[in-house]
Amino acid sequence: KELDDASDAPVVEGAELASARIDQAQARLQALKDEKAARLARLASLGEDISRLWQRLGVDEARQIEFRDAVKHGGLRGVTFEFGEKELASLRAELASRCGDLTNKARAKIDGLWDELQTPDSVRKAFAPRWDEDSERTEAFLALHEAEVSRLEARREQLQPLLKLVEKREELLLERTALHSLQKDAGRLLRRGPGAAAERKYENEAMRRVKQLPKLTEKLYEKLVEWEESEPPVLYKGGRYLDKMAR
Repeated sequence: KELDDASDAPVVEGAELASARIDQAQARLQALKDEKAARLARLASLGEDISRLWQRLGVDEARQIEFRDAVKHGGLRGVTFEFGEKELASLRAELASRCGDLTNKARAKIDGLWDELQTPDSVRKAFAPRWDEDSERTEAFLALHEAEVSRLEARREQLQPLLKLVEKREELLLERTALHSLQKDAGRLLRRGPGAAAERKYENEAMRRVKQLPKLTEKLYEKLVEWEESEPPVLYKGGRYLDKMAR
């Protein structure tokens, strides 16, 4: 029996050694997976920071392409991160030096969006950073203006369908006025020639278009009422459009 135990010992020790090596290999593989995941996360974060600063600084497409070409074959190697960190540091330094200029550009965008959205003076004055000439032009101060630009752009995007309906209705109202003026001229029916034919063709087409006005007005009214349940009124030429429709 002692001989049998002695012969089994190397087998047991070999199995234990093999198991330990497998455990080490699995641990190493997991460590490599974790390292890859960490590098991917770091690379994604770095890329987002760079892209965000490119956008804020208005970096031209040529510079962006040049950077992407420099790192596209680097994979997850250190050189990729070196390029990325260098670009990020350069962008941050540029942002710090251009806060004043970028704030002025953001203000110009805000003014343009206010005009486009026909924003009342009282609402414009309520955005205090736009009129603040005393505060230092820091990144935080710039961020206030950038956030307002984003908010106004989002509002414009939401309003586009309504504004198109408003413009369409205004066009039809003008056309209805022109049509009524034309139809007051009884002599038009006696005129002959190419010009008269074109005039009658326009009149018939205008009548068909103007017939859309009641249905369009009803649709627009419903949408404006729904809009104002959660949003400020839609303005047109400085006044609430629902009030204009009621007149």
